[in-house]
Amino acid sequence: MDNLSLFICLNKPGATKEEEHPWFKDRIGATLHHPSITAKWISEHEVKIAPFPFKCDFKVGLKTKHVSKERRAKYGIERAYLDTDYTMQEVTLVG
Repeated sequence: MDNLSLFICLNKPGATKEEEHPWFKDRIGATLHHPSITAKWISEHEVKIAPFPFKCDFKVGLKTKHVSKERRAKYGIERAYLDTDYTMQEVTLVG
């Protein structure tokens, strides 16, 4: 389900289908058992997956950094990245 992690990382939480990264507007990929899986943000903390390939809903944590454009412009990307703290994003995958 590597495409699912990319879906979560490349889209802002709660993104509408129109706002999603182009790779994932139709489907997020395929597995042996499900030739086409779709994902959709239903809130800033929940992603609905269909067909749901897991036994129950569950939460995942994603360690992220959000570096502002202003900070990058002022200090350069490397320093801005190093000086930015990590945050934890929690996402619930639902069927």
